[in-house]
Amino acid sequence: MEYCLSPKYDHSKLDNPTVDDLIDVFEDLWIGYVFSPVEMLLNNQYGHVAAATLLSSYFEAIESHYAGESSEKNHVNSLLRGFAACSRQISQELNQPQIIYTSMFGAAWYMKVC
Repeated sequence: MEYCLSPKYDHSKLDNPTVDDLIDVFEDLWIGYVFSPVEMLLNNQYGHVAAATLLSSYFEAIESHYAGESSEKNHVNSLLRGFAACSRQISQELNQPQIIYTSMFGAAWYMKVC
């Protein structure tokens, strides 16, 4: 049985990798294993909560990258800070106040843990 590194690439992609090879694999991992399944979930009548749960790993990873440290000891704060960073970008692109997105996410998170 052959194991793939990501949906598009096998391990040979990283035999002698360039920066572009690493970026290709990184991008393919997120698109293939997170964003594509999230899209399918969002097209399902009851998939929104599952999609948000799956996306939480993305937001946590974003914050871990920006902070330059592991989120292992503080998942919740990393998740919220990562979402806030992404929502700032979304709000700028859509010319809408960030508070809308941050509040919606905060409310959904509160309902999940309380």
